[in-house]
Amino acid sequence: MSESLNIIKLAVGIKAIDELIDRQTLNAHLLSQENHLYNRCFKTRNTPKMINEIIDSDTGSLYWVVAGKISLRQKIIGSFNLESQDQKKVCVIGLSDKIFLTQKIPKRPFQGWRYLKQNEAPDDICLYAKQDINNTVLEELDRLSLL
Repeated sequence: MSESLNIIKLAVGIKAIDELIDRQTLNAHLLSQENHLYNRCFKTRNTPKMINEIIDSDTGSLYWVVAGKISLRQKIIGSFNLESQDQKKVCVIGLSDKIFLTQKIPKRPFQGWRYLKQNEAPDDICLYAKQDINNTVLEELDRLSLL
């Protein structure tokens, strides 16, 4: 059996998790089709060759790099291709509503997305809950470089 894969992507211009959630929700509203309804999603120009294996696995997730660190993950729940208004093909990747904060791992900038092997992925810290005191504490610990 091959090793489980994930995807890693930069959250460009995002400074807070709530901003990322809002962008994903807006993307879902704009991009979802009748037979592919996602509450959260993102689009990419190139369809990952291994997307079906990632979706079918129990561990296939998207790890987000926020402010230079891998910070959170969401399970990838589906994908479909569509043609944008300017006739360019895009891949829409649907994401779970559950967001897991992960150990913070520094990551240099890169373009697009990359695969991330499961054994190289950071461990989960907790489930993200908006307005949760634990998230505030975790953010302060990270700011102090204690996390």
